[in-house]
Amino acid sequence: MSPKLRGWLILTRGSNLPTVWSNVLAGWLLPKACASIHRVPNTPASRPTRSARPIPAGLIAVGDALRAGWGALALGFILTVLAAPAKLRVTVAVVATMLALCVVVYDRWHKGVSWAPAVMGLCRALLPPLGFLIAGERLYLLPLPMGDADWIMLAHMFGLWLLTFAITLVARHEATGGGAGRWVEGLLFVAPLPMFWAVGLFWPWMLLWSGVYVWWLVRSNRRHPLPAGVGARVADRLASMPLIDVMTSGYVAFISLALLVKRKGVHPEALFDAGCLLLLVVGSAPFAMRLVLRWRKQIPST
Repeated sequence: MSPKLRGWLILTRGSNLPTVWSNVLAGWLLPKACASIHRVPNTPASRPTRSARPIPAGLIAVGDALRAGWGALALGFILTVLAAPAKLRVTVAVVATMLALCVVVYDRWHKGVSWAPAVMGLCRALLPPLGFLIAGERLYLLPLPMGDADWIMLAHMFGLWLLTFAITLVARHEATGGGAGRWVEGLLFVAPLPMFWAVGLFWPWMLLWSGVYVWWLVRSNRRHPLPAGVGARVADRLASMPLIDVMTSGYVAFISLALLVKRKGVHPEALFDAGCLLLLVVGSAPFAMRLVLRWRKQIPST
């Protein structure tokens, strides 16, 4: 890999991309259950600049980085709107605009301000609704009456926001060492709790994946003690994002499995769809995590 290409991948946090795909995929999968039922970090300005990063190291010019950043943001917005069904393009455009604004606000004002982690959390929380809307489902949030999928989506958004908020607070200590406090660490462990309430009868699915999530956090804490382990802990927290995403897919897994078990009287196309959805649900989180863990060996996550 050329130093220039590696510099771009480090600058764009390329190793974290699978977690973004997982966030959007989780939102896209959620309405598939409904269809089946019907059919059947950064550091404050006062800290020293890290000379090994691509721009200070001279691998990438500031102007090139700005053009690439604005270009990627614009292209992502356009492709997202075009991917949406015609009836929902205005709604998707509104959500995509909110996401783009959060990205710009965080990048411009995150250094040295207390509210920046909350904005970074919104950058994550707004990803699943885009997948949900692109799948062709309308999202009815408060104060309108909400269905099961809406409650799950709201809980998923809150869980991602809380996890990202806590990760960003921890990441602020990466350059100096130390910790963000036990209360911040506690936020990481309670992030899945709202989804236990939202998924209703599918709590065994939540129990399984939240157990894996808690095990991953405890394992990370033991392997990377503070103060030296801040950066490694942040990277592990970022890799855990797909585990939050898969917790929302209990509906899809249950309906798909029920169709595959029943089989008799079920159309072959429906069985094929159910098999593909079950494979996506069960395999997406481990696959995304595996990609993150593999890619971050060459491209730092933070």
